[in-house]
Amino acid sequence: VEAEIVYIFRKDLPFRETPWTQAEVCEAIGSAHAAIEIFDTRFCEAGSQDGLVHLADQGNHGALIYGPGISTWQQLTPVTEQVKLVLDDQIAIEHAGGNSAGDPIRLLVWLANHAAKRGLPLEAGTVVTTGSMTGTKFVPAGTTAKVEIGSLVPVSVVLP
Repeated sequence: VEAEIVYIFRKDLPFRETPWTQAEVCEAIGSAHAAIEIFDTRFCEAGSQDGLVHLADQGNHGALIYGPGISTWQQLTPVTEQVKLVLDDQIAIEHAGGNSAGDPIRLLVWLANHAAKRGLPLEAGTVVTTGSMTGTKFVPAGTTAKVEIGSLVPVSVVLP
């Protein structure tokens, strides 16, 4: 499992000649959510194959569970927010920030422009996860995982 932030867009960002700015991309975001990404792979062991093979395996993505959103997401500072991953009521990881790519808003601006140029623009309702804030923590079936990120509503799941 991994702790992540999900953004859901409320406005379309179609292709245009002028690149979308950070302010425009932020205006198009409707809400932010705490999320749990469930790592999964069809291979017997994680990391056992070449990186491109794992990329073809959906980047080892199995599922995404996100909680209720907040529309006041602009008050978040993802690089400094407290992040907590709780497994079976025990804190497994707790720290500030943690996304190895830095500020996810920078990534959303890049994605909006990259996707639009390729004819797959971000549309209202698009859900975008922005990468792990905790790294991957391997857990057995039946584990209850809970993610808390700053002022976002916590999210939890019992793993099958």
